[in-house]
Amino acid sequence: MVSQDRGGSSSESILESLGKGRQLRADASRACASLIGVPVGREGLARFFQPGFPGVRTFAVEARAEPDQTVELTVVAIARDGSPVAVAKRSFLHGREGALEIHHEHDEVEPVHRSRNIVVDTIRRELGLLEAVRSGPGARITIDAEGAGRYLSAMHGAVFADETSEGPSPRSLRARDSASDRQCLVEHGVAFIERLGVKHGLAAVDVARAVAAMNNARSPWSIARVALLGAPLAVPECESGLAGNVGRAFFTSDDTPGYRAALYLAGDDDARAVGESFRHRQTGRAENRLALETSEAQLALMSSSRATRLKGLETLALIGAGWVAADVRGLVEDPDRRVATAARHTLKMMTGGDLPDRILAYAENAAGPARLRALAYRVLAEYFPHILESRASMLRVHPDARIQRAVVPVVVDEGPPTDLASMLAANPWNESAVPRPGLLELRVELIERLALAPDPRTLPPLLAAVVAEPPPPAAEIAAVTRALVAYPDPRARVALTMAAQKLDRPAVP
Repeated sequence: MVSQDRGGSSSESILESLGKGRQLRADASRACASLIGVPVGREGLARFFQPGFPGVRTFAVEARAEPDQTVELTVVAIARDGSPVAVAKRSFLHGREGALEIHHEHDEVEPVHRSRNIVVDTIRRELGLLEAVRSGPGARITIDAEGAGRYLSAMHGAVFADETSEGPSPRSLRARDSASDRQCLVEHGVAFIERLGVKHGLAAVDVARAVAAMNNARSPWSIARVALLGAPLAVPECESGLAGNVGRAFFTSDDTPGYRAALYLAGDDDARAVGESFRHRQTGRAENRLALETSEAQLALMSSSRATRLKGLETLALIGAGWVAADVRGLVEDPDRRVATAARHTLKMMTGGDLPDRILAYAENAAGPARLRALAYRVLAEYFPHILESRASMLRVHPDARIQRAVVPVVVDEGPPTDLASMLAANPWNESAVPRPGLLELRVELIERLALAPDPRTLPPLLAAVVAEPPPPAAEIAAVTRALVAYPDPRARVALTMAAQKLDRPAVP
């Protein structure tokens, strides 16, 4: 059995559940099966990332495979009101020594949901998957630790990836940077301590002791443990004994540099103990908060005050777990019509019956951020495509390229391959001096999908991309080059040669 910290279920159940649901995009489906060893379905992958907090539902979208069989995807957590509240970028790949690696490129959680254990649950589930796959001692999670991720990565027991035998993840934005992350952090940490000492008039001996601890730190989690006696810096009770006051403040400071982190399944005992203790404490805190909120809402349902009962129903609509549905169901026939209506509304939100409609309402609200609206549309396109059937023709010509890209799966499912080709032709790279946000990603996805089912009728827009002036970015030229290889057409051979000439040649050492 896998330990509770690593997913709470057996290896077999983890792998079996991944196969649930519809197939991913063909290239991603093949690559996932190769990396993990079992078929992976869209719903199974989404369920894998589902946190324990019942107030959100996760969806895995935009899955694609790179030529090296790395699988990239975006995980979106949708609240019950239909709004995206957490977005994560993930890559599944074989590390340099062949073991499975899961790379965190980006984690973004709305402030109101940051104490809901979403990221901690993700780490736990990913460790469970690494153990289930059993790909070797190098199995690991790697993270480009920036912002809040600097501290969280340290507390999970991470080490400096650039000091491991595998080195930084190939997917890291700084994969080829030879600078020492530890040296950089220590230098900034010493300066941080010295500034605190001067600012608060702390004893020189205490400052010197903290500086020595910083200099001797060999990992992010040991930097996080650095303490400075007398510094007015608080450590939350649930992190007491795991983090020091100055280490925590340093990692959460806006001026602290990022680093490349690695969390090994078979890490050293000290690092593993720190991470498991942190995850256990954070989970306990999140569960206690949820239990308290749920209990208070349940008590509110028994109040004689209409306003109090409505407030309790409003809370349960957003965070209530399935087991409290019976309490809500008891109010469906309440003599107070407002309460009865609110109870029916709460049940519908708790069961997710109207979630697609709420996601659509969020996506169509022009006041919302276009990036998040596009993700909402993408969730609908991949999981509830019938919702967009009547809107796809308008969305595919939307002025925002991110929203156009969101409906590409619907275009693929509903029309012939020439629809993709016409969409590519209608969105040229050189349409304006400043490309629209998301245009490159839109064009690359269209090109990659054309390559999955090459058709002579869809070749012209690829040929146009090769001769476009000014030329498209290297990422698009590379995608076009890979696509042209799939076309058994003499014109593709000629264009392939032209495209290859536009790619930058690596410098000769």
